[in-house]
Amino acid sequence: ANDGEEAVKKVLENPSLYDLLLMDVQMPNKDGLTAVRELREQGYDKPIIALTAQAMIGDYQRCIEAGYTDYISKPIDLKALTSKIQLFLQPDTVNTKKLLFVEDHFASAEVMKRIAVRSGQLSEFALKGQDALEIAHYFNPDICVIDINLPDMTGHELLKAFKQIPALSNTKFVALTGQEPENGMEQYIRAGFDDALLKPVDAASLRKIWTE
Repeated sequence: ANDGEEAVKKVLENPSLYDLLLMDVQMPNKDGLTAVRELREQGYDKPIIALTAQAMIGDYQRCIEAGYTDYISKPIDLKALTSKIQLFLQPDTVNTKKLLFVEDHFASAEVMKRIAVRSGQLSEFALKGQDALEIAHYFNPDICVIDINLPDMTGHELLKAFKQIPALSNTKFVALTGQEPENGMEQYIRAGFDDALLKPVDAASLRKIWTE
């Protein structure tokens, strides 16, 4: 399609024809953000990857909030693009998981939750460690993504508290950090986490925590 308006028309005429969309954010007549919002409102629920010259965290959040599944920055790395396409088109080999995101930045927590929900997962988020503990008692998450720096306790302290809850004995715990430590991300594994993610987290990296 040459622009967003044409893209929306073609997809809505035969939605089942398109398993995945690659859509530029900046287009004439109707930009990608507007086009994707319209497609989502009309019920199109398959992956849509944004192609954008922007690479700021705020731009990524705007893409996700509009309805994009993930994004890739220009100039396009063909290998990276192929990897993303394969990831989103491959069928999930696991059942639906329950994910709890513990992140004190509301927009980031909301973005991660949206990515999980759009991938068919159940999701909750908390902005503080104490709130996360309360949610965990009734939600019983299969996976907890924990920001290392929380306002009321550290991620390490929250991990210790989670591990004292018998119902979470099989839960996977993933550390979330804004800066890679000098000793490498492996230090979180040594501290008791099962995995670790570096902010900003893209959809493909996040999706791996429940598909691998």
